[in-house]
Amino acid sequence: MLNGDGGDESFAGYRRYRLSRYLDYFRLPMAVRSGLEAVARPAARYFASSQILFQPTPRDPLDAYFASLVHLHPSRRAWLYQDEFLAHLDRARPAPLEHLRSTAHAALLDSMLDADVNNYLPDDLLVKMDVATMAHSLEARSPFLDHKLMEFVARVPASLKSRGGESKHLLKSALRNILPDEVLDRPKMGFAVPLGHWLRTSLKEVLLDTVLSQRALSRGYFRPEAIREMVETHLAGRDQFKYLLWDLLMLEEWHRTFIDQPPLTRRRLVGNAHAQ
Repeated sequence: MLNGDGGDESFAGYRRYRLSRYLDYFRLPMAVRSGLEAVARPAARYFASSQILFQPTPRDPLDAYFASLVHLHPSRRAWLYQDEFLAHLDRARPAPLEHLRSTAHAALLDSMLDADVNNYLPDDLLVKMDVATMAHSLEARSPFLDHKLMEFVARVPASLKSRGGESKHLLKSALRNILPDEVLDRPKMGFAVPLGHWLRTSLKEVLLDTVLSQRALSRGYFRPEAIREMVETHLAGRDQFKYLLWDLLMLEEWHRTFIDQPPLTRRRLVGNAHAQ
């Protein structure tokens, strides 16, 4: 079975890559930024990705892009994390941000693509595809991941990959006389799962029994009032915390399996995982 993994990361297919056109904004003097914010902020609240342009702390473009990727914006960490845990986090450097900095390209878009090829693609998308296909005895093949193709496209100027806000400009131009327009120009179709719906229906009790348990709330990582606020907001039908709640649910399940279990049980679990 063929899939399109790698196409977005090589040819600039994600909507967030359009931010590369605006992130030089962070190099403007604060006085100029303040004037622009006063004019643009009312409209920006309707576009989640644009919120990173209106944070009070000056930030370079790479910091701003990294902030757009995480499920909890850095400006809200003190709201969620306990003080002692936050102090430990402040001494850590997120690996994706370190990669962004260590491989900074002349064009910001190329830095974004590089970071996703080395982090998001192998650590998320390819894992998800492998699990989904293997569960149904399918073999998936990813032609866009051909290393010669990826190496060639990586050398193409960023201005050819995204032009005038059009994603995958280079790929679409190359295929314009081969594929019909309705294929090339149709809206993007992601491989998403309905987390928000699940956490309000079939996984609701699991969510409540896990992240709101005394066991989870007493670990010292997160502020209980913030956890409760996120759960209440989500159950009221608003989805802004769905990914963060999923992260917290998975973290607690991982903690119970690999930290809370006695060493012998942990070794047995790891051994079983390797055997599979």
